[in-house]
Amino acid sequence: MKQTHERFGGRDMLRRSRRAAAALATLAALIIASPWGAASAVETTYWRTDSYAGFLRGTAAGVAILESGRVVPGAPLTALDVPDCDYVWSSAIGPRGEVYVTTGTPGKLVRADVSGGRVLLEMDDVDLPALAVGWGGDVFVGTAPGGEVYRVDSDGDSELFYETGENYIWAMVFSQEHGLVVGTGEAAVIIALDRGGKARTLTEPSDLNIVTLAAPGDWVLAGTGGDGLLLDVTPGRDARVLYDTRYDEVTGIVVDADGSMLFSASSISMEVALDEMADPSVPLGEGAVYRTTDGGAYEVWRSGEAPVVALGRTPAGAVIAGTGSDGQIYAIEPGVHGLLADLDEAEVLSIVSAGDEAVVTTGTPGGVYRLGRATAGGGSYESRVFDAVTSARWGSCLVTADGSGDISIETRSGSLESPDDSWSEWTPLEDGRVAGPASRFLQWRASFDRGAGRETALRSVEVAYMRENVPPQVVSVTVSEAGSGFSANAYGNDAATQTLPSGLEVTYSLDPTDHGVQRVPPAARGVRTVEWDAFDPNGDELAFGVYVRHEGEEEWWLMAGDLDRPVHSWDSYSMPDGEYRMRVVASDLPGNPAPAAFEAEGLSGTFMIDNTPPVVGGIDLSGSRDGVTLKVEVTDASSPLAAVEVSVDYGEWERVYPEDGMFDGRSEEGRLELPGLEDGEHAIAVRAFDRPGNVGIRRVILKP
Repeated sequence: MKQTHERFGGRDMLRRSRRAAAALATLAALIIASPWGAASAVETTYWRTDSYAGFLRGTAAGVAILESGRVVPGAPLTALDVPDCDYVWSSAIGPRGEVYVTTGTPGKLVRADVSGGRVLLEMDDVDLPALAVGWGGDVFVGTAPGGEVYRVDSDGDSELFYETGENYIWAMVFSQEHGLVVGTGEAAVIIALDRGGKARTLTEPSDLNIVTLAAPGDWVLAGTGGDGLLLDVTPGRDARVLYDTRYDEVTGIVVDADGSMLFSASSISMEVALDEMADPSVPLGEGAVYRTTDGGAYEVWRSGEAPVVALGRTPAGAVIAGTGSDGQIYAIEPGVHGLLADLDEAEVLSIVSAGDEAVVTTGTPGGVYRLGRATAGGGSYESRVFDAVTSARWGSCLVTADGSGDISIETRSGSLESPDDSWSEWTPLEDGRVAGPASRFLQWRASFDRGAGRETALRSVEVAYMRENVPPQVVSVTVSEAGSGFSANAYGNDAATQTLPSGLEVTYSLDPTDHGVQRVPPAARGVRTVEWDAFDPNGDELAFGVYVRHEGEEEWWLMAGDLDRPVHSWDSYSMPDGEYRMRVVASDLPGNPAPAAFEAEGLSGTFMIDNTPPVVGGIDLSGSRDGVTLKVEVTDASSPLAAVEVSVDYGEWERVYPEDGMFDGRSEEGRLELPGLEDGEHAIAVRAFDRPGNVGIRRVILKP
């Protein structure tokens, strides 16, 4: 846990380093659910975006997405210049509105501006995650590692101001009442420094890190990393825990005029692999924003897929939260929750407000933005890329908006999922219809005019389309082996269960029989089943025809037609012995007019029909009253033998063991040692099974 909090609790100090057929009427009852829907390729369908979750799948630039399901102009974000870096850890606003930031790594203190940034301090061996503006506009930075505080004046002259004796400084805040307040880790300590650098310890909570500090009025508040505690550490009062969250860290604190507080808390996923940490699509953790009550707090907003690592206010006073993956800023206000900004960078690392100023810093890569008070105007929203599965013709585009004259819609289309040069150009609608060519993928873009005000809102976009019909596909055709897959049925001897090659179980209703050594009911031994895997890219309903052909024939013979399920069983006793092949034809005619319908076919491998039983040849009995050796010879014309059994004088069947150790050929010799027999006549019965389950029986009478 300590390493986790060093990595993330210190504002990402070490980087956020982010898957039935027609059965025999006399034998089987088979029910299989069809996997195909009844959608038709000739029907017009619609792609509609009209919800908060739907809009969040797109990309917002200068617009906000409200939880009510509206896209509106967002607050303006002005990028400030800083040197190229991976992270801008924190920011502070000076008395004249100047913006100071710390970057890494290496650690730099920079005065940022729209026209350039000036480096005031650079330290090669440490980072500077903590920053505050104090007495006279001097800037104070805290090092990690090192645990040192440096003072830097407006000219860039610096001096060591204080050594904490701890390894890291994660947070600092300036209080007119209490001086410069410093929070450390790996041992959490909070220290207050006066103008001369004299220190007093406010508290030493039993936690790993002080992650954030706030000093509203005469209060001093802190958030810890480890147990995720919100603390009141105001000098002159006993330090106390205001709330113990279920998360690992309290990452941000803001205070309302009525004294109530909002604070953010987060936990980091320990299951994210190192090579996934830089991937914004991989959830890194979770977080929430709380509001305090008398003696407690309640959750007002939750982020289920990203940690909430920064909390602040807009210049207009609205509370906003920044996430540690996807680089998003959310408005956290009753009735107007929503995505305020979706930045190009992966992480929002800090939000700092002072007067009419609000500054946002980011990581991966490092960036700084000044957040404006008015609406941005001129923003845009790009939808997700829509996949029609097959090529489609695009129709009308219905836009529902407030102030619709301030919003224009364009579309583009292509054959690749990711837009590239092969896609069409962005093209305005023509008489309310998509002007782009037929394609598989489509994307639309809504652009807000520069004069669009907050009352301008995009509510929904609905695009009509019709898929072009394409042929179905038959992926595989499999014929079950004779007698294979059967097992005794749990419901008694009047049924048998067969497991098909795909794993599908089929139960056959039969007359009670003796399953014998093969455990296959005689009435079911001729049952063969063909199954196939087929689909239609358009989602059309399919009909199937099953054909069969002997390998010595040229003509395919229709066995069954107009099937709506991907399996068919038949009685193979009606077929002469030999090698056969099955052909399955799939048609999407049920969902299309005949001129537009397609067919596809698939072939099985060759399979053997063998309904001829084995032949029991010579039976030889030799020995004496003390012991008898029985020898038998068995042959089969087409299939390997599976088992041989002997019954003496109509007694129990006993297994005969092959001379070569296993039954695996079409001719076998077997031997069985019997106890001594009484003098006189004996009835010897031998039955043999081949692999398909055919049974050959021979009975002989041995006389003295």
